[in-house]
Amino acid sequence: MNRRQFINHSTKLAGSALIATQIPGCLKYDDLFYPGLSNGITWFNQQMVIDKTTNSLTVDDTDMTAPCVIKDGSTYKMWYSGFNGNYVICFCDSTDGIHWSNFSKTIYSAGGIVGQTYEGTNDNGNIFGPAVLKINSVYHMWYSGSNASWWVLYCNSNDGINWGNFKWLSDFLDPGLPNAYMPKVLKNGSKYQMWYRKSADVSIYYAESTDKTTWTNLQNIGVTTSAPTVSLIYNGSIYKMWYTDTTSTILYAESNDGINWFNNQLTNITTGYHPHVINDYGVGKMWYRGTDGNIYYAESY
Repeated sequence: MNRRQFINHSTKLAGSALIATQIPGCLKYDDLFYPGLSNGITWFNQQMVIDKTTNSLTVDDTDMTAPCVIKDGSTYKMWYSGFNGNYVICFCDSTDGIHWSNFSKTIYSAGGIVGQTYEGTNDNGNIFGPAVLKINSVYHMWYSGSNASWWVLYCNSNDGINWGNFKWLSDFLDPGLPNAYMPKVLKNGSKYQMWYRKSADVSIYYAESTDKTTWTNLQNIGVTTSAPTVSLIYNGSIYKMWYTDTTSTILYAESNDGINWFNNQLTNITTGYHPHVINDYGVGKMWYRGTDGNIYYAESY
């Protein structure tokens, strides 16, 4: 029995004994994820999984980027940014994380589309970079919206497709200034943690919240990235982060507190941007934008 088979077999035996907590975009199983795998640096089975020109939507025919994936029961659900004149947020789902269907627009504003759903003031240009958590039966999303500048917004949904309760957050994330965008959110106990970027520089910033919308303890964590999206997980003792350098290589780093980072290393993915990583019963799964504007997939054991 190889390691992957052992992990899957052990997971079935463990059943309800697994301890599940929320991480960005998925459920985390504390006793099965890293460091039992190859620490998120070496990735296998790299392949394109969504072609922007052949899926059923036209709003993403130019670019697909910034995917966010959760595994909701036995179904993988993805929200991503599609571009064909303006960025909108799209949705699709899958039974295996590789073959995707049921494509639809979820949050969009550009072009005065009838039936549009969005906040309406601070995201009436582009809508980009979804970060989704499902907590109990409610989906929560943080995303970037633009008019003349970029902002961070929040909304929630009962089905992951129809969204409401929009709220503009950038008063908290960049007081008095625009250009806070590309949030990633982790729920750690009763605390929400956010990592985001400002377009005024290339640094990643950190903030905390207890209610999802009011953010404090804002600080620069000293990590720079060419592409503004980062992906994070927390295994109970170590934070792990993936982000992109100036050459489209995805990098990896670790932290004890989510603020001070060490063990920065290059991964073996050299043609990717905007990574998103989940734990799927002990297997690390990553979706990311390829340099050709399509969505790719990789695994780490």
